[in-house]
Amino acid sequence: MRENLFFVIPETERYGADREGEFSDLLRGQDQEFRFAPVDRYSDLELDDEARTVSGGLRYSAVAFRQLCSTLGPNFSRLLIDLATNVGKQGNKDRASMEDAVFVFNTLLRRRFYSDVVGKQALVDSRLGLIEGVVTPSYQKLSNWDMFEAVRRKLREWRRPEEFHHAELRGRQMVCVFCDPEPAYSAGGSAVHSALFCSNSENGDASVRATPALFRPADGMRYLRPYSHGCRITHVGANFVVRFEKLLEASVSRLADDFDYGARSAAAEAETLGFTGDLEYNETRFCDLVRALMSEGLPKALAKSVVRRAVTEDAHTRRPDDPRYFREADWRDRSHFHLISALAAEAAESPTHVRSRLEQLAYSVLLGWITF
Repeated sequence: MRENLFFVIPETERYGADREGEFSDLLRGQDQEFRFAPVDRYSDLELDDEARTVSGGLRYSAVAFRQLCSTLGPNFSRLLIDLATNVGKQGNKDRASMEDAVFVFNTLLRRRFYSDVVGKQALVDSRLGLIEGVVTPSYQKLSNWDMFEAVRRKLREWRRPEEFHHAELRGRQMVCVFCDPEPAYSAGGSAVHSALFCSNSENGDASVRATPALFRPADGMRYLRPYSHGCRITHVGANFVVRFEKLLEASVSRLADDFDYGARSAAAEAETLGFTGDLEYNETRFCDLVRALMSEGLPKALAKSVVRRAVTEDAHTRRPDDPRYFREADWRDRSHFHLISALAAEAAESPTHVRSRLEQLAYSVLLGWITF
């Protein structure tokens, strides 16, 4: 873990199929050290001069610090970090003060404690001495170990061939991929497998998700069935356990949906993106594709980056740095397959919340649910 002045930043750990047992044991151990601590005293969250809580000497995780600061005020965490670290272009150390930043944090916490904070729950890892989350009283815990075991049980119940392929763990956020050993089809010279994608966040930073997916082991690219198809629930509500079981049942049952992925991939390779040999028209078409991706929720800069990657010679590699390449290249052979690959490749380099959106778009374009 890396330490910031105010919080601890976890590193991402990856576990392959050969470490499934080790991963399960780790999740079980984490669950045993995880406890709920009702917040009823100001000192439970107040910081001392070393940015540890006055009561218990605990550090905040990055997620917990952000959650608490967002409760106290908009962009409050940015203000504190700026006050503690920003010495300006001239390097004037008198411009920044950790002592003042802690004072501001404690002052606002005291001012708004009884109106906005009291009654919340602190999620504490006693082994690491970390506050992992600050959540509402309605939060329903689902441990990563419970979800991992529930997914394996549900796959056995449905007699599905998908097996554990890999998992990524970043603090209390978990991503798991269960993959069919037999490929569903081949595209671009690589085998693509049917898979089940699952994710959970024990500290309330993200919802519970489980959705059918396509996975390319050669380069780790994923295409996710959109979450809007009933593949996501939040950690709240008295009926959370029932909704979680329904989520798993629906997601695993959808693995049997009879989509001819091979035929769809072949159609995507045959269907061009509409470029011609005319450079002026190509630039107009490029902008049209960018706007189409923006209409699906992508920021403009990200949409441009995806289309630029799609019109390179190989959508799986780093795009050229020379912007003239994009104006001078002949893009007539660029197809929907290149756009799908570009979405997946861009996703692999993006933060988690952006990555899943790009992977859902890639799946939707492959199935023809979104056309350009």
